[in-house]
Amino acid sequence: MRLFVKTRTSDRAKEKEETRNHIIEVTKKAFLEKGYRGVSMRDISNMSGIGLSNIYNYFKNKEEIFSCIVHPVLEAFNDILSKHNEDSLTSMDFLFSQDLQHEFIRMTLSIVIRFREELQIILNSSQGSIFEDFRQQLIDRNKTIGMKYMKKIKKCYPELNTNVSPLLIELNSVNYVTVFDLIVENHNRPQKEIEKFVSQYIQYETAGWKEIMQVH
Repeated sequence: MRLFVKTRTSDRAKEKEETRNHIIEVTKKAFLEKGYRGVSMRDISNMSGIGLSNIYNYFKNKEEIFSCIVHPVLEAFNDILSKHNEDSLTSMDFLFSQDLQHEFIRMTLSIVIRFREELQIILNSSQGSIFEDFRQQLIDRNKTIGMKYMKKIKKCYPELNTNVSPLLIELNSVNYVTVFDLIVENHNRPQKEIEKFVSQYIQYETAGWKEIMQVH
């Protein structure tokens, strides 16, 4: 009898998890098509085939569903941005070694490939949600990291020119987000073409920073 009860409980838990995931997937498609503002809980009910009252057993509102959709990509961004300021990344090798920069961009690119739809939603379809300022927050956070990064470089390599305009660092941060936009928008292009774009962008960035920081 205990085994039978345990099996039934397990089946119910699995069914609830499948229903929850179904709601998330259906809502993700709806946000991609209509944006956050254009989707209601009733729309989600109609599209998923799940009663509205039953959906509220899983999520209290559409904002909670939105949070579940974008949470993985937010965690991935937090991880990669936190690594950007590690001591190992302030070496001269990382600054101007294209191999090491390619590795860093590869990690970034993997986020775009893995979470393309989630990125598209949070960058372009989040108006009206608590994440509608995510793009600017990402730019601001990257700018703050860049400023701290320059201070570390100045301490480690005082011979380099680190008197860099904050506006240039902000522009660099905007470009960082624009790279994500371009890759997301051009996801149907061949992978090699995307990699070529990223590689040439790295070369462009590296050459510019070498000139500004007077690395000879």
